[in-house]
Amino acid sequence: MNVKVEYLSHSGYAVETDKIIMIFDYVNGILPSKYLKSDKQCCFFITHHHSDHFSKSVFAYKKTVVMSDDINLDAFFNVFKVRPGDMLVCDKISVKVFGSTDEGVSFLVSDGDVNIFHAGDLNNWHWKDESTPDEVKLAQTAFLSIVDQIAEYPLDVAMFPVDARMGSEYDLGARQFVERCQPTHFFPMHFRSIDSLLPLQIYIKNVKHINYYIPLRNNHLFEVDV
Repeated sequence: MNVKVEYLSHSGYAVETDKIIMIFDYVNGILPSKYLKSDKQCCFFITHHHSDHFSKSVFAYKKTVVMSDDINLDAFFNVFKVRPGDMLVCDKISVKVFGSTDEGVSFLVSDGDVNIFHAGDLNNWHWKDESTPDEVKLAQTAFLSIVDQIAEYPLDVAMFPVDARMGSEYDLGARQFVERCQPTHFFPMHFRSIDSLLPLQIYIKNVKHINYYIPLRNNHLFEVDV
């Protein structure tokens, strides 16, 4: 089955399967009108309230919105607020909601044939260069406890942060996620430069059966087989 994955900007991605269109954490950049005009079910997902992940503009499209309950807005028609542990069934999709090690939630969305995971700000935010060993250990323990829950489900496409601001071992969370969850197709997000994605690419080359993609520009469109 062919799945289209379009990097919009920062942590924003659009994913289109044979059945549905999912738009995650769209804030900046161009959102192609083809997604909004499609006859397929189109849903927006918002992982948390940070301004680089959430914009009120998504409500103007009058599509279904699934958003974290840390966003200070009341739910209304076709807008659903969720928290970690929730399960939502909406027309052709099911949504499993996991926690985050920052704000909000992460999402596992399935159309019955394809499983799509968007991490939001879930990551091993260890900040080793400026944290104590105990703080680093606590950060990792909190992260892995969530990742182990996600690892119980098969992941066809996964989007996960790779943030070089952390300094040493900034891609550790991504490596741990790949090792434990084994997504078939891995897409980075929340990165500041293309060069920062190369160390993880080298690492993933040694991990069997996982495909790694580097968005070279906003609206870089990929087609993958699942």
